[in-house]
Amino acid sequence: SYTLTVGDGRVRVTGPDEAGVFYGTRTLKQEIRTAGKAPEGTVRDAPAKPQRALNLDIARKNFTPDWIEDRLREMGDLKLNQLGLHFSDDQAFRIESTSHPEIVSTPHLTKADVRRITALAARLHITVVPEIDSPGPLGAVLRAHPDLQLRDVRGRPVKGAVDISNPASAKLVDELLREYIPLFPGGAWHLGADEYQALVVKDPQASFPQLAAAARQRYGPSARVQDLAAGWLNDRAAVVRPSGKTLKAWNDGFFAGGVVPA
Repeated sequence: SYTLTVGDGRVRVTGPDEAGVFYGTRTLKQEIRTAGKAPEGTVRDAPAKPQRALNLDIARKNFTPDWIEDRLREMGDLKLNQLGLHFSDDQAFRIESTSHPEIVSTPHLTKADVRRITALAARLHITVVPEIDSPGPLGAVLRAHPDLQLRDVRGRPVKGAVDISNPASAKLVDELLREYIPLFPGGAWHLGADEYQALVVKDPQASFPQLAAAARQRYGPSARVQDLAAGWLNDRAAVVRPSGKTLKAWNDGFFAGGVVPA
């Protein structure tokens, strides 16, 4: 929140914190840009929503660092405070990796690019929320690791989906999480969890018996594939949580009636 007062040839902006004062200067900038001057009076303003976000999918389409920084400046002027950075999907994986360079697409952001982006975001009171969507869609990762791809009961590969009954799948994703957590100093992380193709078929247990067996082995005889998927999400959350970040996930990755709470 902030208070902007214009009168007697002076402008005064006050607020309870730096972000509030910054937003007050954005209102002043908008007034001057549109009218050439700021009318006298007092504006008392506060956000209606605590999270005001733009989600940017750089996996499906590459964007240059300069383009992203320009969007951050626009976001600051509009008083938005979160940039969702979706950098891994079936189409591409677009941030430099030292733990798994084989999965990285061309073109991509370097880690130096990301540090520059997050530094600018912080100055504009914007949190960059990175997202490695798992257990799917991870097609860009699977192109380098086809042995981790989920297959149905007939042996057919499932687009973008990792086999969450295979411990090597968790190992790879956790290595990526541990690599990128320090790169993003903001207080939130997005785990994805949407569009896992094993959960969109009519009978996941019959279509993916290896997942059903793994669910029963880990969570008991009444567990189903959805429980194995919830457990996957919880395990990834356990990797991120010690960093102190708030965890996010897409709601279509959650199912009622399971034995494993997410």
